[in-house]
Amino acid sequence: MDQETRYWSQHVEVKPDVAAFFEEERKRKQNQERSDERHLVFVGAAESEEGWDGSDPVFEEVCRRLQHQKLMKVLDSLPDEDLELIAQYFFQELSMQEIADLKDVSKTAISKRLKNLLQRMRGLMET
Repeated sequence: MDQETRYWSQHVEVKPDVAAFFEEERKRKQNQERSDERHLVFVGAAESEEGWDGSDPVFEEVCRRLQHQKLMKVLDSLPDEDLELIAQYFFQELSMQEIADLKDVSKTAISKRLKNLLQRMRGLMET
């Protein structure tokens, strides 16, 4: 069953694995923002700017674009076989069984491969 999530300020329906990935990214980003804010307070930057509320639309847009660029680099670094799996599962919305049938492997093999691929991508996004 697909779930609804927000992606780039739009509501979209995605597979549960994708929704989980976006939720983890959202939490990671929140934690990073808290860390950045603590750092700014520590060095006195936040105190030196009167009325600073911790939000900067330009900074936020730059962060979004950098994250998008990072995702594109991660995708570019993946082998064609992994990109095909991502396209089949997330964009063509084929089930794991349908993909397994196309590749003449078990559904379990596809499930493990997809799980490992998503973990590898998360790791690459964090570096």
